[in-house]
Amino acid sequence: MRVSEELVKLDGCPVCASQSAVPVGSVPDSLAAELNRNRPSKSDALIELENHVVRCRNCGLKYLNPRPSDALLEKLYDGWYRRGYSHNIASSDGDRIRETEFERHHLRFIERASPPGRTLLDVGTGTGIFPAVARRSGWKAQGIDFSSAAVSRAEAAGRPGVSRAKLSDIVERGEKFDVVTMFDYLEHTTTPMRDIADASLCLKPDGLLAVRVPNTAGLQSQIMGLGWVGVFSLHLSYFDEQSLRRAMAFCGFEPVFRYRGNYQSLAKLLRDKYAWTKEKLRQRRLTAEMTNGSIAREEPHEPSPRVVAFAKGTLLEFVDHAGGWIGKGNQLYMIWRNRDVH
Repeated sequence: MRVSEELVKLDGCPVCASQSAVPVGSVPDSLAAELNRNRPSKSDALIELENHVVRCRNCGLKYLNPRPSDALLEKLYDGWYRRGYSHNIASSDGDRIRETEFERHHLRFIERASPPGRTLLDVGTGTGIFPAVARRSGWKAQGIDFSSAAVSRAEAAGRPGVSRAKLSDIVERGEKFDVVTMFDYLEHTTTPMRDIADASLCLKPDGLLAVRVPNTAGLQSQIMGLGWVGVFSLHLSYFDEQSLRRAMAFCGFEPVFRYRGNYQSLAKLLRDKYAWTKEKLRQRRLTAEMTNGSIAREEPHEPSPRVVAFAKGTLLEFVDHAGGWIGKGNQLYMIWRNRDVH
């Protein structure tokens, strides 16, 4: 049911369809705020959005209700890839970090699980980083995404094999793969159960489905509640291991691997933070020299919002890292095999 031009009221839980849910709370959307700060012109319309989170009484899944409409989701994705992405990911060398993460962890986990072959479909591929990493290791890999802005970025980055499509399009074409991956995807889709079922139809006998979702049972999420970084308008569903297992079991999948730890060492985290801070100070020094001809002695002043945000973000990363040590990291990664496909 549509409650406005930009919001849709769900009749039931996206996983179990139960109509019984309890409110968890509401929080202003951090993505909308970010896009508003980085909009090209001050005359551009602001995006006003509040996220309302509820919890299903039956399966325990947390989800947005109402959620953004398809039209608003397209607008948010377009804004993210054209504005938010460049400010938060690409400009901080995030693509390189994700490449390393995919190569050292995601792909290695899949290869250890003994897939039947080396054909791979990455669903919700974004800018196509994971298929590119897999191809370098000898996989025949392709990726699909429903965001035209994401596909455009993949093409601009020279990453082939990325197309704008839905998983249902792949099913209709009758294509089959040894591995289907959904990294940071299920929380984004408006139809998680249909997509899990479609993934099963795309798998060859003994094929694997690799899934990673933000972990609502992680230490950082438990401490921050609705203020957790994972709660924003593009994340429509919020899984923990129990709700994910229920969704996968309903579609005939059984787990073969689970990981809830860290993706980088503490030393690497500290090195990256030091390098980032050093570079920002260098840029600030150059800006001051160009503006004033020399660096004037600055009077004491309140920390800027960006400094405060950086300090807060750094603290949260350390909390997440501590969670990873005890198996309660920010991400839940699991590999599944469909017991009904042989």
